[in-house]
Amino acid sequence: MRTDEQITRTDRIAAVGVDGLGVGARGGAVRSRTRAVVARGFSLIEVLMAVLILALGLLGLGAVLPVVVRQQAQGTEQSVSTSALQSAVRYLQGNSRLAPERWANFIKGDLGRDAYWREGLWVVPAVDDFNSQSTTAARQYGSVSLFPRFVEFDRTSGLYLPGAQRETVLMEDRLYPSANSGETAPLFVWDLAVRRDFAGGGMQIAVFVRKIDTRAGNGLGQETLFGALLNPSSPVSRRAVSVDNTGRPTLDGRFGGGRYSVPLLATVGPVRNGAGEVVRDRIGVNVTTVLDPGSQTAASLEEPVATDLLTQPGQKLIDNLGNVYTVEGRDEATQVSTPGVIVLKLSSPMPASVSFPGDGQNPPVNRNDPSQIPERVVRQVVFTPHVPAAVSVFNMGFELAPDVNYPSSTGGNN
Repeated sequence: MRTDEQITRTDRIAAVGVDGLGVGARGGAVRSRTRAVVARGFSLIEVLMAVLILALGLLGLGAVLPVVVRQQAQGTEQSVSTSALQSAVRYLQGNSRLAPERWANFIKGDLGRDAYWREGLWVVPAVDDFNSQSTTAARQYGSVSLFPRFVEFDRTSGLYLPGAQRETVLMEDRLYPSANSGETAPLFVWDLAVRRDFAGGGMQIAVFVRKIDTRAGNGLGQETLFGALLNPSSPVSRRAVSVDNTGRPTLDGRFGGGRYSVPLLATVGPVRNGAGEVVRDRIGVNVTTVLDPGSQTAASLEEPVATDLLTQPGQKLIDNLGNVYTVEGRDEATQVSTPGVIVLKLSSPMPASVSFPGDGQNPPVNRNDPSQIPERVVRQVVFTPHVPAAVSVFNMGFELAPDVNYPSSTGGNN
């Protein structure tokens, strides 16, 4: 006879199967349920929905990624252009050749007879663009001459005035990074305009930092971009920023059929509403008299070219009081009565202190009397054909009384 312990052990074996794998009645049911659970998968609709969700996510990522990359590139460019701007200001302030006392010496000299300078308007330095017969060994495209005259072309006689000793800021001094920085190519170049600042004393300088022409490095062969920009004997010479013969940017640094891109000068005026009040987020620009100091005859740009350059989004204008404006575009809905004047929309309003001729905020002066300080009104702006990456306006102040005696001759040194 089996004992109770034997009976219990036998029943357990029968319940779970001899091999312990559940071959008994109850074990078979457990195995069937397990097989049913394992065999169950995703339906076709579920798979399609998952693929759709994944596709939408990838499309969203694809749309956002270029924006992120572009913003990172813009941030890097802004950071480097700011560094270039700071480098330019340090150069101008720290160069012993450009010391304030030397500025003071020539302000009362030849330049004093120029009406632009006498009225505190912007003047653009003369550029050595290899268009002259200069024999200077260190000639570089785009080098600028600062002393003793900023305007080489005499508008009265129509001739270039006899040159005296000049201080030249070479192109290599205005590239950033510089040729000895260890970088493979420059990214930016800076240019300047100057004006006599009667309010601040001394002189005010506007600095424009622009990107090197994007295609200037194409087709150089074994030559580096530094070599093409700075080596006068290079067979693939380039300009840092170039315009064609009409004044439009070429973006390729071309030498043939173009010239160096210098800052431009334009006459401006107010835009008024029906009540005669100045609309401060608008400015009128005469596009028929935009002066190109880089041309051989200091001629005005053609009206369509001037319009296109001025209306570029992000264009920077600096008025003859030193205020900087950013252009959003042309306001074609606002019409003015003066022929040849277009209206530009500014990203922010002009300061309330800005006035224009005829506003009555400044006492009238005899503009032909050089002993009188001109009224502080906005008459002119300076800008560049290429939209600048950064701009700055700063003063080099020094003690200087108003001029009372101006030379009557048209050339020579004082």
